[in-house]
Amino acid sequence: MGKKQDDQSFLRTYHMEYLLADKSSMENIFAGRFRIDKPLNDRSGASAFLGVDIDTGDDVVIKVFPAANLSPSMRIRMEHEIQMINSSQTASVASILHRGEEKGLVYLIRPFIKGTPLNKRLESGPWK
Repeated sequence: MGKKQDDQSFLRTYHMEYLLADKSSMENIFAGRFRIDKPLNDRSGASAFLGVDIDTGDDVVIKVFPAANLSPSMRIRMEHEIQMINSSQTASVASILHRGEEKGLVYLIRPFIKGTPLNKRLESGPWK
């Protein structure tokens, strides 16, 4: 494992532990209204959390990326993917509710859709 990969792994672990440290703290609230409640996964240079929209009470997924790890080309790709997701208008793809950057993290907020995650469905074999 190279130094860059070690650094990225450390940053993901640090941010996950930091964000979950104190639920009463403002540190785990993004955009003043999205609160992190529990971790969902940590992969691909990002950490995903189950959270809640404090204003509406709706469950959300909060995906965070260490800002220092995102190159300009990665940011352009992310913006393109956000546009594609938000233009798809289907019930099976959760749109991006909010996005931003704070606390050294780039974050995306999406509605939480109950069900089996795609990666788990694919582990059980091909769809028929």
